[in-house]
Amino acid sequence: MKDAKKRVKRFIIGGASFLKREKRVIDTEQIKSTLPHTGRMLLLDRAIFTRKKIIGELLMRPEICAGHEIGGKPITRGMEFGDMAAQLLGVWLVQQTDEYPKLNGKLAPFREAHIKSLGPVFPGDFVTLEIPVREAEENEPEKKNPKIVVLEDEARPERSIRRAVAVDGEVWVRGQKQKKAVIYFVELNIVGAESLAK
Repeated sequence: MKDAKKRVKRFIIGGASFLKREKRVIDTEQIKSTLPHTGRMLLLDRAIFTRKKIIGELLMRPEICAGHEIGGKPITRGMEFGDMAAQLLGVWLVQQTDEYPKLNGKLAPFREAHIKSLGPVFPGDFVTLEIPVREAEENEPEKKNPKIVVLEDEARPERSIRRAVAVDGEVWVRGQKQKKAVIYFVELNIVGAESLAK
């Protein structure tokens, strides 16, 4: 039975380690060089990392809302905010370490998210997604937000997974006071390209 179970090492990397530096801004070209997403699937125009927040910005484009209308008016699907949060975590993860798995030079992400839409977002709206950065006591590193967990299979290191997790994200539209969505939880699993081919 013991041989049947894979031995897995677990590590937690402090979520806000690099954020003690100055604010960092990641532009569109840097985002495109990090993520495999293109066209309507790319949901980040800019990422901003500070000591207190991880921020993603997006000018909502008509093609993102294509095929989803209410009363004849295009409207953003709520699931896009979960994808946006996962993409933001992916870009953040690259800033944490140079040792991340790649797919054709880019991250290979798989995400899970729990979100709640609170109001409509339309083409032309400028969307801001904010994820708070919270420190924790040294004896409670698992409560840092966001955090990175590395799951390393000793028998098959090529199956190593970097898992980035964050909670309590919020989506806003510039110039509007109402919150548009809450990201209760988002988890991003990142695997190596070689493990996808096996």
